[in-house]
Amino acid sequence: MESFVFASSNDIEARDLNSLVRFVGKAGDFYEVVLADKNELKILFSLLGMSLPEESMLNDSEDFFSVLDCSSFSFPELSADEFDVFYDEWIDKTGRKSDMDEYGQLIFIQGQAAKWNKNNKRFVLRAKP
Repeated sequence: MESFVFASSNDIEARDLNSLVRFVGKAGDFYEVVLADKNELKILFSLLGMSLPEESMLNDSEDFFSVLDCSSFSFPELSADEFDVFYDEWIDKTGRKSDMDEYGQLIFIQGQAAKWNKNNKRFVLRAKP
């Protein structure tokens, strides 16, 4: 399993991704999503109607392998009904178990998209184990 950290900020800079402490101080709201691998991340983006951004390695980071810069597009702002459709498709395409943990780790998309889309920088970090 791999951890992917979804975040958005107006103030973060590349050097802030070199340390979890610096990242937390600058990122504001962020959410960890645990997926089997990068392929599941690709499925997630596809279901959101987004293409997976190019991955940039973070060779100097203590805590993150890479960053995927999503700043050039907006996250979809889903209603509760739209999220339920998205979630059902997610379970169908990934074969993951449908439970409160799974639902809970993705519900942030519905609640945060409008806020994140107002920030200049939107990105996903691939965490080191």
